[in-house]
Amino acid sequence: MFKLLATFAVAVAMLYPLFSPHGRAGVLASLTALGVGWTVLIVLAFLAGIFFYCRALVACLERVSPAAQAIPPRVVWLMFVPFYNIIEDFFIVHGVTRTLEAESRLTARLAGLRHFGAISGYGWCAAQVLALAPATLGEVAGLVALALWLVHWRFITMVNRRLGPPLRRYS
Repeated sequence: MFKLLATFAVAVAMLYPLFSPHGRAGVLASLTALGVGWTVLIVLAFLAGIFFYCRALVACLERVSPAAQAIPPRVVWLMFVPFYNIIEDFFIVHGVTRTLEAESRLTARLAGLRHFGAISGYGWCAAQVLALAPATLGEVAGLVALALWLVHWRFITMVNRRLGPPLRRYS
């Protein structure tokens, strides 16, 4: 029930600026100023980034032992579900973090990791929620979310190198 209510709140926050000229501020105002062509290009580049980030998360989950896996790899693709993804991202980051914590108890290859991506992962999730705010707060939060997302992606890539080839592929 929480996910449903939170997703509804996110949808209202994201759609409100489209129906209220006074609400057109923040990231929406910036994209409008760029024009349709640049906006489409930015959105497509962002979607491509999400695709490759999801692939890195799936690869990470495929590299851990079944006993450590807190979420199945295919759950990661929920990041593409509009509105729902803003809330689900927290649960995905939580699942990946718990998985890496559990795997660290089973393999020495993750020795030395302390936060298992939790700080950058939860950070980008929280910042993307704040990015829904209008004006400067939303724009700054959007940039912070992007930066922390890239840090988390880099962390997951490093973990994948440490863990080696995938143990299995989901079907």
